Amino acid sequence: MTIYGYKHVNPPVYRYSNDSVVARYTVTIDEFPCERYPAFLSGFGYLISKKARDAILYTAYQDPEPFRLSDVYLTYVSLIF
Repeated sequence: MTIYGYKHVNPPVYRYSNDSVVARYTVTIDEFPCERYPAFLSGFGYLISKKARDAILYTAYQDPEPFRLSDVYLTYVSLIF
């Protein structure tokens, strides 16, 4: 399974912002208690194999409470395999 994209390493979690663009990415401590996200791929674009796509979709449909930041949610799982 392969996914290619821009990898964010050790990115900060935004808790508050006055900037309307960054405010979309603010996350409460209840949603994600850590100060930094695990490595994930930017949502700007991916190259992804069919096998990886199928595994991500299967996993996402089985999760009753997916994390709302899709870049982090969808590609973090693929990076740990």
